[in-house]
Amino acid sequence: MTELWVEPPSTGRSRTNHVCWPFRHHDELVAVARGYVAEGLARHERVVGYLPEEHLPNMEEQLAGLEGLDECVERGQLQLHPTGALAGMDQPVDSGQGLSTLTAMIGESLDAGFTGLRMFGDMTVRMADPARRAEFVHYEHEADRFCLDHAYTALCAYDRRVLGDAAVAEVACVHPMAHGGLSPFQLSATGRADVALAGSVDAFSSVGLLTALQRIGVPAFGVEASIDAAALEFIDHRALVTLDQHVARHRSSLVLQSAPSIVARLIELIPLRAVRLEDTP
Repeated sequence: MTELWVEPPSTGRSRTNHVCWPFRHHDELVAVARGYVAEGLARHERVVGYLPEEHLPNMEEQLAGLEGLDECVERGQLQLHPTGALAGMDQPVDSGQGLSTLTAMIGESLDAGFTGLRMFGDMTVRMADPARRAEFVHYEHEADRFCLDHAYTALCAYDRRVLGDAAVAEVACVHPMAHGGLSPFQLSATGRADVALAGSVDAFSSVGLLTALQRIGVPAFGVEASIDAAALEFIDHRALVTLDQHVARHRSSLVLQSAPSIVARLIELIPLRAVRLEDTP
């Protein structure tokens, strides 16, 4: 089964992993980040972290016992910054600029002799404004696609107390792996289709699925799209009808690839206009 919901510890992460980590207390996040940072340093990755300024001393204290830490800091392998240092935190999210910045940071890391770039940060402020959530969710999906072919690992943290579980679920669902199980489904980038869908979708979660698809731009208006459904564990008939109506409103069509047998049985029983299974030889 695809690994969707990540339980502690945060270690075991590899290049191209893109993890969402909701938390309730900053002490919890700092403790989680310690193992994540230590793993990256041991793999000779450059590790860059962003935390609210008032929590940086706690992070530094947690890391103090790591062997060779001072040397890692001196040669720039470990870099800790206040979240406020991130450019454009109070501006509309520019996906292109964000990915260009990541590309440059990875290039600098590799040129410096490191094996890749590993980042983590408290991104709560980016989701705090409801008016900007759609564009930030879109950026997170673009970053997930970026992970597929770059030496990049990311752990994105969000404060559940500040945002509320519903808002965190909106961004957690576009990460291929998420801690806490706030979203029953995950949409992630894949090289096999426009997007991959994993987990479960029913009548209650279908609204969240459609919102996420709208935000990441799948399907585009008038264009056929594809979803890798190999890791889809369950979808009920009402959710399938709702998905079909959504695709039809976009005057598009949607192909479900490698869908489980339950989807084939439902499609035999429900007349759908815009959703179909992939053709098999």
